[in-house]
Amino acid sequence: MPSLARRLAARLIDCCLLGLILAAVWGLGFHAATNDCNGVSRCYGWSAFGITLLLVPVGGIAILLYDIVALAFWGTTIGKSALGLRVARLDGTLPGAGQSQIRAITFWAPAGVVAVVALYLLATGAAWASVLVVLIVAAVAAARVFLSRTFFHDWIAQTGVVTYEPVAPPRGGISAATRRAGATVLAATAVATIALVWAWIGAHPHELSAHEQQAYIQENQHLLDSLPQLAGSARLDLQSNPYCPNGATVGVATTAQYRTPPKMRNQDVVDFYVRSVGDDWQHEVFNARFPIGSGPGSPSRATSIDVPGARFKRGSASISVSTAYPSSAYTVVVDSHSTGHSCHED
Repeated sequence: MPSLARRLAARLIDCCLLGLILAAVWGLGFHAATNDCNGVSRCYGWSAFGITLLLVPVGGIAILLYDIVALAFWGTTIGKSALGLRVARLDGTLPGAGQSQIRAITFWAPAGVVAVVALYLLATGAAWASVLVVLIVAAVAAARVFLSRTFFHDWIAQTGVVTYEPVAPPRGGISAATRRAGATVLAATAVATIALVWAWIGAHPHELSAHEQQAYIQENQHLLDSLPQLAGSARLDLQSNPYCPNGATVGVATTAQYRTPPKMRNQDVVDFYVRSVGDDWQHEVFNARFPIGSGPGSPSRATSIDVPGARFKRGSASISVSTAYPSSAYTVVVDSHSTGHSCHED
């Protein structure tokens, strides 16, 4: 029977390999989520934490498949092969697909539950409790191994880990399996490093040049001109304002103010845009609190009043229609590559 240290070392090699691959997938996923946002992940509702949560079930399935397929077909994994170990039934034959599934699930499922509980306790501020849970589970597992000389997952699956000699003698003291494992881990490290660096670069917005800002403003102007014009309205003002998370100008929002036609209510303005903007735009109608004074025409004892508005979204482009009190003017804000940040936000 191989030593505990040898088995743990083999498992460590497998975990390092899988961890590097998952890190590479995380980096590629983060870069893909921020590709059209100049590094601002929240423009699509994504965050690093959200991508991590999505990767947890995907990574769990990938880890299970790695163990099941490798053991069912070859009886060994990259880590075990590097250290001359393989998994076998009690009669010495390769474990089938069924036993490989049982073995993988009974090993990773408890480990996953312990990890989730420990992370939850850690996130809620009970760091000492998370450490205590891990230590208790580790102590129980160690007691099981030392008392019965069998791991829980091997006992359930009726399998064991045995040593085997490589078919060809090792060259230079290093077996072919060990060289393959080392090359695989190094390749995975290189891929993960490239992916994480790529994600880091994508997560840091670059400053738009003057030429890029001008092109951005022209795209906003084109979007604004393509909108339907409310009959009887007149444009009062037009401004283009940059927004710059982390101090870097990554986009420009163009704001146009219009005079509301006589005898038209704020709700009529919003209804016009909801009806007239194309069906390929997703829209949301909302009410905003508008501060008011106590002068003539103001509701008594009121300091604010609800005014209607609407937001439209299509891909990375956005339109916002806002009204005011009294209903003498309304504002349209367009952004052809919206990230949802102002220059006053990080």
